[in-house]
Amino acid sequence: MPAARESRRRIGVRRNLPLGVTGEAAEASRAASRPARLMERETPYLMGELRRVAAVTATCFGLLIFLYIVDRMQ
Repeated sequence: MPAARESRRRIGVRRNLPLGVTGEAAEASRAASRPARLMERETPYLMGELRRVAAVTATCFGLLIFLYIVDRMQ
């Protein structure tokens, strides 16, 4: 029984051979296209978040100006 387990381990090691030249090139191109696909997918959400942040910032500045005017009137 132990001999069979050792042979399975050896087979598993053989399957994990390093990538060849074509495998490395494919891996590099896949890694290079990953950020572009990520940006395409997340751009609408990012733009929505930027609009929300701009709206909150504008509201805060508007309230500060309003409070400044009310303070000056008193």
